[in-house]
Amino acid sequence: MRILTIACWFLLMAYVSVPADATPTLLPLSAISAQQAVQLAQKKVPGRVLSVSKQVRSGRVIYHVKILTKDGRVRVVTIDGGKLRKS
Repeated sequence: MRILTIACWFLLMAYVSVPADATPTLLPLSAISAQQAVQLAQKKVPGRVLSVSKQVRSGRVIYHVKILTKDGRVRVVTIDGGKLRKS
């Protein structure tokens, strides 16, 4: 199921057009905060945040944001928080 979701996401991103005058927004190389991950997740799936969990995989921070939608469904949005900066 996860592979199917990822494949659909890549197909969707292939069809999204970006205006030529758009300025790209880049995240810093350090990991984003949980609050920023929640904001990004709520842009994708509006609703009430039930929980946020943080994992580190291969030096990257991954957030899983669980959201209750208006129609009563629970969705989990995965946010890539970026690479951890070595100190």
